[in-house]
Amino acid sequence: MKPAIFKAYDIRGLYPEELDASAALAIGRALSRKLGPGPVAVGFDMRTSAGDLHAALVAGLRGEGSDVIDVGRVATPILYFATTTLRAVGGAMITASHNPGAYNGFKLCGPNAAPIGIESGLREIRAVALGLHGQPAPAPRGTLRSEDPKPRYYETLLELFPSRPRLRAVIDAGNGIAGEAYSGLIDRLPLEARRLYFEPDGSFPNHEADPLKHENLVDLRKAVLDERADLGIAFDGD
Repeated sequence: MKPAIFKAYDIRGLYPEELDASAALAIGRALSRKLGPGPVAVGFDMRTSAGDLHAALVAGLRGEGSDVIDVGRVATPILYFATTTLRAVGGAMITASHNPGAYNGFKLCGPNAAPIGIESGLREIRAVALGLHGQPAPAPRGTLRSEDPKPRYYETLLELFPSRPRLRAVIDAGNGIAGEAYSGLIDRLPLEARRLYFEPDGSFPNHEADPLKHENLVDLRKAVLDERADLGIAFDGD
């Protein structure tokens, strides 16, 4: 594990060359020490390396005494929502966001889902994690339980936005986690929706899930014109 994987707002690196299970274990331990007593919410997206990193991060958190609330495979906003509604002291989302499939990483937050960046705690986490890297996993002292925050998340959004016009939309999930995480919400909206690449696939076989790049919007733009849609929506990978 090299210091360079710790960015301004998150942790990202190539798996397993730069970020592997041993690094995730050390990061989990360091995050637990930073957050202190209380439960920590953990989620992950559909990247192929998510399972190894998830298991190691959870082991690190529990080894330092944190109780872990596993919210499963979700989108990052749902992890943040769970961190707040489940009254966790913090959360960790295993994702590399819009980066290609060979990458993975972590987005960390504190109470009320306040982001942890390099100026708000990530620098300290980096120092502790680098010191712990390579040490064996301690015996678990914290508990582990599972929660599904998606139904409550959907209900909250529907309550916040009661006015929902009927629209024709094209939605491109880019084979990221959005297709799985938000289908249950989209089904409850008055949308006539054409869904592109809703099958989660961490290899991103159709295009990168980065809507800031023009080349990743080609299929969406064409479909909006073909369908005479009111709008097109492209999701980030997480």
